[in-house]
Amino acid sequence: MSFLKKLPIRSLLIIVLTYAIFGWVSAVSWYNWLEGATLVLVISLLLIAPLKTIRICFSSWLASDARAFIAITVLSFLTVVVLTWIQVFAQFFILLSAGMLVRLDLQVAGFREWHAFGIMVVISLASFVLGVGINYVWLQVIWARYIS
Repeated sequence: MSFLKKLPIRSLLIIVLTYAIFGWVSAVSWYNWLEGATLVLVISLLLIAPLKTIRICFSSWLASDARAFIAITVLSFLTVVVLTWIQVFAQFFILLSAGMLVRLDLQVAGFREWHAFGIMVVISLASFVLGVGINYVWLQVIWARYIS
C-alpha cells in the first residue's frame, strides 16, 4: 500500500494521456505499432540515467579540436533536420517531456533507477496499447455501424 501512496498520480495521469493519444495516432498499421513501442522503450531507456548517457556520448567526441569541430557540425546538421521536420519531432518531444516529468517525480518520491524504469515502461506501453485499442474499437466497431 505504501508503494501506491508514493506514486505521483498527476504526472502518471499526464503520461497515460500522452501515450494513449500517441497510440491513437499511431494505430494506422502494425508497422507504426512496432515503431511506437520501440520509441516508448528508447525514451524510457534514455531517461534512466540521462547524465551518464550524455557523458558517454559526448566525452570522447570533445577530446580534441578536430573531433569537437566534427561533433558541432553534425549537431548543427541534426538541428536543421529537426527544425525542418518539426511536425514529426514534435510528437517525440512531447513524449520525452512527459517522460521527463514522470522520471523526476519518481526520483523525488524515492524510487531507484530501475524501479522508475519499470514503472515508466509498464505505464507507457500499457497507455500506448490502450490508445491503439481505443482507435481499433472506435474505427472497427463503432464507426463501422454508421458506414454500413
